[in-house]
Amino acid sequence: MITSGAAPGEYNPILAVIQSLAIAGSFDRPAVTIGAEAGQGPGIDVVVGTRTVIAPALGANRAASLKDGISVLADGANNRKTLVITGQTAADVDAAVAEFQRSGEQQRNDGTPQGLRALANAKGRALTPNSIVPLQNLGFIAQPFSGRLYKERVNFSMPSDFHPGDYGSMVLHLNAQYAANLSRDAELILRANGETVADITLGASPTGLIDDQRLPIPLGKLRPGENTIEFEARLPTAADTVCDPITGTNEDRARLSIHGSSFLETPSFARVGRYPDLAALVSGASFSDRTDTENTSVYVPGLNAASLDAAGSFLAKMAYSSGHVLPVDVTTAVPDATRRRVMAFGSFGKVPAEIQTEAPSVRRNSVAAILFRLSSC
Repeated sequence: MITSGAAPGEYNPILAVIQSLAIAGSFDRPAVTIGAEAGQGPGIDVVVGTRTVIAPALGANRAASLKDGISVLADGANNRKTLVITGQTAADVDAAVAEFQRSGEQQRNDGTPQGLRALANAKGRALTPNSIVPLQNLGFIAQPFSGRLYKERVNFSMPSDFHPGDYGSMVLHLNAQYAANLSRDAELILRANGETVADITLGASPTGLIDDQRLPIPLGKLRPGENTIEFEARLPTAADTVCDPITGTNEDRARLSIHGSSFLETPSFARVGRYPDLAALVSGASFSDRTDTENTSVYVPGLNAASLDAAGSFLAKMAYSSGHVLPVDVTTAVPDATRRRVMAFGSFGKVPAEIQTEAPSVRRNSVAAILFRLSSC
């Protein structure tokens, strides 16, 4: 939440807090709306500013009762939380924002070993060329399944300069066991980033054993950054057609077990600079030089609402992926050509020609585009 008519510079601390929140909360698909009104339904509202500034958003009495620094308010009726960072002066607010950023970037998680392992694998283990990685190392849980519809997934990451294309394949070496009495239409489907890449009929074989079956995953189905491999199996038996509770009780033996010894074999793959490219940039690798003190200019013509939302969502996603907050300067003025890093968010009708010429490969038929310019270092 930000006061209507706020100056461009007033968006900087809000965007820093949003990025920190994405890191601290492990929000992998952040959707940011920047405006003066609180949101509806589940979510988190973010309010940053001195007590005088936040009073219109929270109400004078509510704002006065808050302590300086970081506070979290609950709205049980609306199932929302409000994160408030405030202080008596602008310097107090800046100090609290910096503290929240440090806590986000240096977060320490507590929990069970299984939960911490799952959280560590949420972004996906980074895969390297010519490597072999067992599924269990990617967080895959290998356990017998006795139901009718099986679903499981693993995440992994490809380098930000990975070049997808149909010049090769990653190979899944599958080891599994399935029940011998499955119906003939039983099948196991393998998907990469939502696209089907392989399927195996399970009802035709009497052995019920899959031993090192090689399932190719075309590199063109993968992308820089986070990727997902999904397993889906339909496992009907003849007994499923009989509505008999006694039969159902007896049919509780495992129908499928994918072994954790199954592994991904990653070939040598192409790595190439790809700019402008959202998939390559979303990991934050191109902006992660921690020794560079120059902020990234975020150019939003006219502070257009939709473009601000796109900027906030993209920065939050990039922070989640990289684990770092990108310092930014929001501006409505065309950035100086000497700036090393510039992001521009807006439609081609609003972005000046001199910015568009720096991103010639972005499609001109886009209704709304996110433009990037990276000057040589």
